[in-house]
Amino acid sequence: MKILSNMSPLLVALAALLTASSCIREELPPCPPLHVDIVVKDKNYFNAAATDGLEPVRPEDLPFRDYVATLYYRLDDAETGEQVIERTNFAVTGDAQTYGLPLPESLPFGKYILTVWGNMHSERPLADDALYTEVTQSNAAENDIYVTVDTLDYTISRYAFTAELERAKGKLVVMAENMPQDVDFSTKDLDGIYRYIGRGLKYGGETAFHTDTLWTRPVEFSTGMLLCPSTGHEATTLDVNFYRTAAGAQQQPLAPDDVQITMSRNEVTMVRYVYDDKGSGGGDGFTIYIFVNGNWEEVHKMEID
Repeated sequence: MKILSNMSPLLVALAALLTASSCIREELPPCPPLHVDIVVKDKNYFNAAATDGLEPVRPEDLPFRDYVATLYYRLDDAETGEQVIERTNFAVTGDAQTYGLPLPESLPFGKYILTVWGNMHSERPLADDALYTEVTQSNAAENDIYVTVDTLDYTISRYAFTAELERAKGKLVVMAENMPQDVDFSTKDLDGIYRYIGRGLKYGGETAFHTDTLWTRPVEFSTGMLLCPSTGHEATTLDVNFYRTAAGAQQQPLAPDDVQITMSRNEVTMVRYVYDDKGSGGGDGFTIYIFVNGNWEEVHKMEID
């Protein structure tokens, strides 16, 4: 007190200011935690509206879980590649149209790589480091898989991000019309389809698919399957055969000509087989149509009109 009494009023005021400023950092609010909202970008197939009701168009304002029912996510350090956070596959709940990822408030500022997979059935993507998933294991061929990868540069001024999930597969719809009453079984074989889905919608490998379908409605029927894109333009051969199960195992199937198709990401590919029992169609009496640019185009000798 003796020292202060000998100081000028100006020095006393300066000393008080310095004393007060020494505790400013303690009064600062905590750093804003990292916040990431996940949204579904591909709620409908690109060409769903053009199919004239054959592929339903879903409303755009449904709850998140109506498009993507499960999520897997992980956060990696962008500099070192080290995994920082991982949450294995879990069911999405609630009626919100976006999903906010639960992230720890203690996460330090930095640059991170976020990877999110949707609609997986396995605990983790079927590959190392969640970089890709393999679609011939654990019924992954049946999953409407979504994926996103994003770089998050988390700073004090940038802490809220939005990541968009995109559909990784396309949909193949096979229809048959005017079939004989006793045809109740079909097989489908396809090749030239990518085997791996990579984050960032990168694809690799090649695989083939075989499916068997027992029909409960004769004469006219339709079936759909989810497939990775074709490895190239018209690189996928579709081979469909129709059977009469009551005729026994030795029967010859109704075998329309093979068709070259192109499966594309987030698009519906439709092939229609119309049977003519007078044999006026192509292979085994079938006329085949492919839905192209909103119209049914007849296939002639492996080519589309």
